[in-house]
Amino acid sequence: MDRARRRLRGRGGNNNHPRRVLADVAIRFDPTWLVTILLLSLLLLGKATGTTATVVVSGSMEPGIRRGDMLIVRERRNDGDGDDNIRAGDIVLFSTELHPVPIVHRVIELHERHDGGARQMLTKGDNNGVTDRSSLYTGQWLHDHHILGRAVGMYHQQTSSPLINSFSIQVVGVNVLKY
Repeated sequence: MDRARRRLRGRGGNNNHPRRVLADVAIRFDPTWLVTILLLSLLLLGKATGTTATVVVSGSMEPGIRRGDMLIVRERRNDGDGDDNIRAGDIVLFSTELHPVPIVHRVIELHERHDGGARQMLTKGDNNGVTDRSSLYTGQWLHDHHILGRAVGMYHQQTSSPLINSFSIQVVGVNVLKY
């Protein structure tokens, strides 16, 4: 009998005690299954709540949001729910026809049209010297159809190690964005 089981059994007594059974299962349980179950649970939870995780790959939003940080983005909904209302100061995920790679920047201006037309938004990276209108979507404004989601949470990477940040961007990132 292997050494771990002998230790679990101790000196006689009930071998079916719940603690002994759980310990026996834990010894034989492959941790890969636990990680797989955890990741699938997080994926399903994200789908159920309309959120996704995104890893930041550039420094345009520093110092508040750094390269390697993970953002939780609530996907844009078209059901008219008030939770989708974007305001100046919100951090949004967007893409345009000229720049199809998703970008996360802060809304700095928002113009509501009185004639019922589309809202116009101006964005900028916190660490950038110019607005995105002059650098990413030249001469145009962002509209609601450009917005893919709004940041609702953030996890700061606790290390400044480029190796660990690179690992989180390459492996952990569910969606990799140009930030």
